[in-house]
Amino acid sequence: MYVDEVSVNKNHMLDGQPTVYVLNDDGLPGFDGVDERAIMIMGMRRGGSRYFALDITDKTNPIKLWEIDDNVNGQFSDMGQTWSTPRLGMVQIGSGNSRTPVAIFGGGYDVSQDTNEYSTDSSGNAIYVVNMLTGQKIWSAGNNSLNHDLVLDMQHSIPAPPLVIDTNRDGLLDRLYVGDMGGRIWRLDFFNGNAPSSFGEGGILATLGAADLGGTPAEADLRRFYNQVDVVEDFAGGVRYYSINIGSGYRAHPLDRDIAEEFYAIRDFKPFARLRSDDVAYKNPVTRSELIDISNRSTNTVTPVSAGWRLDMGINPGEKVLGKSLTINGIVYFTSFAPGRSANACSAQPGINYLYAVNLAWGRPVVNLDAAADDGGFVDRPYDPDYDELGDFAKILPGGSIASEVYVMTETTLVTDPDDDSIREVANSNVCADYGCPIRGVGRPPARTFWTEEGQ
Repeated sequence: MYVDEVSVNKNHMLDGQPTVYVLNDDGLPGFDGVDERAIMIMGMRRGGSRYFALDITDKTNPIKLWEIDDNVNGQFSDMGQTWSTPRLGMVQIGSGNSRTPVAIFGGGYDVSQDTNEYSTDSSGNAIYVVNMLTGQKIWSAGNNSLNHDLVLDMQHSIPAPPLVIDTNRDGLLDRLYVGDMGGRIWRLDFFNGNAPSSFGEGGILATLGAADLGGTPAEADLRRFYNQVDVVEDFAGGVRYYSINIGSGYRAHPLDRDIAEEFYAIRDFKPFARLRSDDVAYKNPVTRSELIDISNRSTNTVTPVSAGWRLDMGINPGEKVLGKSLTINGIVYFTSFAPGRSANACSAQPGINYLYAVNLAWGRPVVNLDAAADDGGFVDRPYDPDYDELGDFAKILPGGSIASEVYVMTETTLVTDPDDDSIREVANSNVCADYGCPIRGVGRPPARTFWTEEGQ
């Protein structure tokens, strides 16, 4: 069963997603209890505006390290409901070789977004970097010059978990991407070794919702980003870029049918450079109209220099993306949910879930897991009511409640070699959601890969 989130009283609940980081991990089982420590941080989500940090090295005796809320000496006065799951890692503040363990999170959720009208936010419109062990604020960005080290035009709350990466593999986090409730995608660069006053720079990479439309935006344009972005380094036609993949969906009202939700793959053509806040890329962010519409068979073609592509969620009224995407071997997978036609906050009806598979570089549907579409019998939408075949863009998932995000499950089978009758194990990966693994054999099990240092 599913209902509109805001119709449920969740006051005083601790329902944020916990995240754990192991300090000085030696790669061996267990903890030495001295230098090697396990730190867990979690927020309250609908329950409130606090984060809690615990040392869980000894699971039978967890130790509370700190808690912060929107009243801590004015340091976090712009913090909203703590929806944003922190990203944990290392940065370097100031000169020298010392590294600081940090938690990085969005400002959170402003309950003004529970209404289906466009609004700017007075809370949650910030990004914070705090000391993982003490909770002390190290750096922040927001639109209030009194509260933040970097002042940006952040008008909307950020409940999404930020995607923070180490682009040059030096062990320090240095790049952040995150979406907000106004349909913007933000990029920030961290300049490790700088003082807090000049530690972070950034701006708007793309604007895809109502934030920059002016006037009174149509309800169809009120696209919001609740999900963490999926960032993939890609290379096509001699051009290297990061693809920033994310779908919009009104998480607070999963039964909404009025917003024209979409999935996006936005290209950042400056993946290895450190950009200052006055960079031309931020003065001219990517707009929705610049993205190639791949929603149906047309003459629209995604090229290596395209700004990216967009796919409308229009199979059924109210279709929306409520989870993070996953990219494997150049194919981006994600689930979507469309509410039942007569469902409302008081009367639940089974909805429909879809599993999408789209070629990332060219924006083409994937048929039978090929890298390009088969033009024969081309259809733009799922076509088999018995769920037996993958359509040109998506496959229907059984089950009427909201499906999970996609994930990979490894399957091992025994194979007999016809030449010598020897038996060997063969591992393969399947793409799964709540209702099984309908896309099978997508390649070898995932293995650690590395960010290219080109351009450094």
